[in-house]
Amino acid sequence: MRESITRAARAALVAVTAVLGFVTTSHAAVYVGVWDPPYGNAFPNLGWRGEVVIDAPTNCGNSPTFTGIAPCAPGQAFVTSAFVELYLLDTGPSFPTYNMLTFTPSSMNVNSLAFDNGSLLGAVTGRSNWIYDAAMDVEFALQFAYDGMAVAPSLPNVPGADTYSGPVLWYKDMVCVRERHRRGDYDHDDECERYKTVYGTNDLNNPDTRPALTFTNTSLVVPEPGSLALALAAMLGLAAVRRRAQRGR
Repeated sequence: MRESITRAARAALVAVTAVLGFVTTSHAAVYVGVWDPPYGNAFPNLGWRGEVVIDAPTNCGNSPTFTGIAPCAPGQAFVTSAFVELYLLDTGPSFPTYNMLTFTPSSMNVNSLAFDNGSLLGAVTGRSNWIYDAAMDVEFALQFAYDGMAVAPSLPNVPGADTYSGPVLWYKDMVCVRERHRRGDYDHDDECERYKTVYGTNDLNNPDTRPALTFTNTSLVVPEPGSLALALAAMLGLAAVRRRAQRGR
């Protein structure tokens, strides 16, 4: 009896080893990007450091060592978080944050990713939701571009950059209306209708204020769910055989 149980245990161990040998794996990667530039001419005293986290489980359908620009179908990559900390450049060496803009991840669809041997170089996303900043009295929205893609003007009177790569912090301002109100004129807002909203971005063409976007790649290999279930079942079977062997002693 004991010999038969021992043989069964050995067979189960061989089965577990075989199953684990055939467990298939999938590539999973989370990319964390950071930057910290001055804004530029529109707000010369403004700094905007930020972070974006992109989850791309399969590099948008490519190998873990893919090099090139990978178009991403819906659902292949996600922005899981994105924020910008605003600070004033004349507030000393520590530059304390005076406002944090936390953008809605679902508003920033990932259109494509650029890789170099599996390392993320940049991303192309849609423009986020707008967030109002009371200190600047403007609204901001965040977007990402790579090699000029998605930077072409999509809002009135905004110059683009054909080679820009990195985060784009849009602003939306009501210059004409605000200037009239400062003068005490609240009766002629309709005259500002054509110019009521002014759009712009951080400097896209000035190398001195272009953000240096750098990504940290956190990659791991994980078992496919089906293979993991087979391996778990085999290990449970081995545990049962071992318990029977212990009772038979």
